[in-house]
Amino acid sequence: MTAAETFKLALFTVEVVGLLVAMWRFG
Repeated sequence: MTAAETFKLALFTVEVVGLLVAMWRFG
């Protein structure tokens, strides 16, 4: 896995976690 792939995966994970937290807090 290249550094760019790792970075994209980390960003994706942060987005998903943020979405789940938003749904939990406001849903």
